[in-house]
Amino acid sequence: MAAALGTSDRMLIHYFGSKDVLIERVLELARPNVEALVADHGGDIRSLAHAIWHELSQGGPQQPRVRVLLEVMTLALTRSDQYGEFARTSVSRWIEPLSEALRRGGQNEDDASARATAIVSGLRGIAVDRFITGERARTDRSAHLLIDSVLGTR
Repeated sequence: MAAALGTSDRMLIHYFGSKDVLIERVLELARPNVEALVADHGGDIRSLAHAIWHELSQGGPQQPRVRVLLEVMTLALTRSDQYGEFARTSVSRWIEPLSEALRRGGQNEDDASARATAIVSGLRGIAVDRFITGERARTDRSAHLLIDSVLGTR
């Protein structure tokens, strides 16, 4: 990273105070912008769920950020002290907006939270499957089935 920025590792550590703080800042900048995604879909819960799938699986401009997010969340399983807080915050940043949309749509708080968790966590797992296997058709079908199962078919 230092070379790409035209400086040295030592100067980066000096500027940020520690390697851990540097990593935290980089990860924070790399976090996908979920708030913009939610704003683009207003109160349409199904549309938002499909947009979440699109961001996780195909991405567009945020795709590199999504891959970093998925990698760091996986690292948090074995390196909780270093990546756990980032992973926990990332989980809530993806689940909370969908949960709030479900509450506005009439779900009680517990059901909204459970449904949002099922959608976001399920889609995240299916996205990892897609990146590992490259099987787009199967993972797309799985994602749509998950969304329909949690939200009900149209």
